[in-house]
Amino acid sequence: AKALSIQAHPDKTTAAALHADRPNVYKDANHKPEMTLAITEFEALCGFVAHDRLASNLADVPELRAAAGEDAAAAFARAPSTATLRGVFTAVMTAPAERVAASIDALVSRLEHEASNASTVSPVDALALRLASQYPGDVGVLCAYLLNYVRLRPGQCIYLAANEPHAYLKGECVECMATSDNVVRAGLTPKLRDTAILCDMLTYKAGEPTVLDGEPIGDASDGEKASVRRYVPPFDEFQLETYDVKAGSSCAAETSPGPCVFLVRSGAGEMGGEKVARGSVIFAKAGEAVSIRAEEGIVAYRAMINSRVFA
Repeated sequence: AKALSIQAHPDKTTAAALHADRPNVYKDANHKPEMTLAITEFEALCGFVAHDRLASNLADVPELRAAAGEDAAAAFARAPSTATLRGVFTAVMTAPAERVAASIDALVSRLEHEASNASTVSPVDALALRLASQYPGDVGVLCAYLLNYVRLRPGQCIYLAANEPHAYLKGECVECMATSDNVVRAGLTPKLRDTAILCDMLTYKAGEPTVLDGEPIGDASDGEKASVRRYVPPFDEFQLETYDVKAGSSCAAETSPGPCVFLVRSGAGEMGGEKVARGSVIFAKAGEAVSIRAEEGIVAYRAMINSRVFA
């Protein structure tokens, strides 16, 4: 119910350098691509808005332009590009605290006035007001106009490569990620910020993120008994499957050539010969057959190595 930090996860090269320099903060040398599956309605900031959208925001949101400064804003307006996008984002995120606070105060004042004289404000403006109430004066509030505001329905999924900015805002999710604790933060947080590192490491790709709806797996005729969907990101480390097995029914999970982990979200029954209930975790070895028998309807998730590794 409260936004998590504006952050990104470093690629392997950057992670190795950060770990060597500050192992007390960056505790390993691995990258951390991740994937998020919405359980409830879910909101996130994810990747940079398209160039035309940012150009509009710089023109229509004077407080954003003031925080960025006229030089960076004008350079982007003249020639939108990866380089000038980087210039705008870096200028905003490294702006003096007094300028940022003044810009956000002016933004909140204007939007509250507009909201009081109209039935609604835009979803992004409403988000900015919400972030400002959660983190007053924080530069991350302005990221509402720099990053894509994504709203997922339950069962939809987004994935995040290394060096891509994001922040989870609201809702419940299941997350898969590579084995790492490395996070570089720069806004919406009381935790350590490494703003210069974040601004330097990002790819500055712009445009809407890919949303996965999952591919149905198995015989469609079994749909009344069990539903299985698979979510496959472009990362070797993992893919995710969801299992919805109706009460009194059984389902055989497709054998994986690599090890995998099942997490039971709800229901009760038997999985891989073990009694399971909400919160149970089952590990399966490579090639091990796992059957699911639901006494109560079972909803479970399986994290496994991406099938493209074995292609």
